[in-house]
Amino acid sequence: MSPEWVKAMATTLQNHVILFGLGKVGLRVLQQLVALKQEAIVIEKDPNCPNFAWARKHGVPIRVGTAREEGILDDVNVTGARQVRSGSSARVWALKSSMVRSPSWGSS
Repeated sequence: MSPEWVKAMATTLQNHVILFGLGKVGLRVLQQLVALKQEAIVIEKDPNCPNFAWARKHGVPIRVGTAREEGILDDVNVTGARQVRSGSSARVWALKSSMVRSPSWGSS
């Protein structure tokens, strides 16, 4: 999935969950979200993540990148999201640092 396609898909989402990481924990979280029929979008740093296949099979958009990447939160429509979740504690710190620097976070 190209970043442009993910951004286009994200603009159609409202009240979705942004999930950082699609490792073992992230995959379990995503499986629960899908089971609960919650719309989600994933940000994963590893372009070769083995869990992409499961996410794609279930129609979940995946944006390859990190929380520190400029504009990535805008690409996944963070202002329309109802929740941001992390698949690991290491990603929580990256997420916090990117939110501080993101001009769109918290804007009206």
